[in-house]
Amino acid sequence: MRSRPPWVPSEPLVRNLWRGATLASVNKFQLELGPVLRGLTGLSSDEVDAELAAIERHRATLDVYENALRAVRPLAEGNSNGPALDHEPKPTLRKAILKLMSEDQRRGWKPAEMRKALDEKGWAPTGKNARNQIQNRFLEMRERGELVREDGTYWLAAAADAAGGIEALKVSG
Repeated sequence: MRSRPPWVPSEPLVRNLWRGATLASVNKFQLELGPVLRGLTGLSSDEVDAELAAIERHRATLDVYENALRAVRPLAEGNSNGPALDHEPKPTLRKAILKLMSEDQRRGWKPAEMRKALDEKGWAPTGKNARNQIQNRFLEMRERGELVREDGTYWLAAAADAAGGIEALKVSG
């Protein structure tokens, strides 16, 4: 009987995956992950479970942080440490919406409320389809995962994630 290298797992599913691997990928895996796997084999099942639980906690935190960064990224575009301009140019509708929503992340917005707030800042779209532009932008931002919606009201997705859902935002807002 041919013996298997110690770094090749013995489980049938994983063994089948190894059969399809090229020699180069197996060698690369051995060089890069072999020492890690040998170190992990000394852990007890309780230690492995504790490590997996820690990874899940960190992953959830990173997900919230990533969503928050993605939500504020458009606001950071064009920011510099240079001298301030006397007059800021009108932001795009998407950036204006994100800026207003990020000022009070616990607040939900209906399109009509957003239009009024945009108008007060001088950022509201103009023209015969101005009202539809805000509604359409909300829908696009929802499809992109930037906003969440419930009962016609929109919230920043990152804020809802961080709070544990829209219901938590409603209670805190």
